[in-house]
Parts: sequence; structure tokens; C-alpha cells
Amino acid sequence: MTGLDKVLLTGFTPDRPRPLQPLDAFVDFAGRHRQRGFTEIVIHWPIPDSDFAADEKVFEQIAMEAAAQLD
Repeated sequence: MTGLDKVLLTGFTPDRPRPLQPLDAFVDFAGRHRQRGFTEIVIHWPIPDSDFAADEKVFEQIAMEAAAQLD
């Protein structure tokens, strides 16, 4: 039997990047959770005037660049 992925769904936990933080802060956040055994981190698409409000440009930067900084 192979291991299962451990997924952190950030929108529903108290420990989440809120509002979506700049790339370096997110990489630090993701690195801490990788050390805890998480293999995937899910972040919510920014929705204005909600708990998920964030800068879409920061979201896109995280989506495009964060994984490379974690390797």
C-alpha cells in the first residue's frame, strides 16, 4: 500500500495566510506545513468583500512561483 497525500485546505483552518500574503511569507507558511507532513496546500481564489479577499496579483504570483521556491 502506498502513502496518502496530506492536503491542507487553508480556507477552513485558523492557520492560513490571511489575507493572502506576499510570496516570501507564503513560501515560509508552506515550508512550515511541509515540515508537518503536508504534501499539498490549497488556497482559495480571492473573492472581494469576503474572508477570501486578497490581491489577485499576489495569488497569481504564489500559484506560478511558490512551488519552485519550495523545491
